[in-house]
Amino acid sequence: MYRVQEVTGELDDPSSDQVVQEVLERADDPESHLDPPVRDAVDRFGREAVEECVRLIVEDEYTHRQAGAHAFGDSEYLFGIGVGVAAAQSLRELRDEYPTR
Repeated sequence: MYRVQEVTGELDDPSSDQVVQEVLERADDPESHLDPPVRDAVDRFGREAVEECVRLIVEDEYTHRQAGAHAFGDSEYLFGIGVGVAAAQSLRELRDEYPTR
């Protein structure tokens, strides 16, 4: 389970909107060496599909593969793995900004 507000109900946790924003901002940063798979997914499928993939992972508890197949197509599930890794990393960084009580 990802600890986002929509899942935990805790306002102290980052929201899925913040995770999506962080993932997409990092994908826009050409200096970010961790996010080429997200940039590739945005270029190929669009920002809305990447956002959907992130939300499926952090809110609906899809696996990265399942979310990728749903958002990008059955044969393109590998993009979901890259997006999922970036989302998990972004959430970890955001959680550092939102320490638990």
